[in-house]
Amino acid sequence: MFWNKKKEDPKFVVVDCVNNCLKEKCPKWVVLNHKMVDDKGKVTNVPEGKCAQAWLPSLIIELTEAIKKGK
Repeated sequence: MFWNKKKEDPKFVVVDCVNNCLKEKCPKWVVLNHKMVDDKGKVTNVPEGKCAQAWLPSLIIELTEAIKKGK
């Protein structure tokens, strides 16, 4: 019968580490470059690393703005 069945352990682990993610331990660590422009117009790429889940809010904002501009 179905009520006598033992529950199986999950086959994968979902990591929810947006607020306290560490580079050494996070399997979803992503490094993206930010373009920084100084007063003289010099553009430099500054790498920044975060968990993939932590990048979602900023990427959604960029995507929404790009769609509004028609790119």
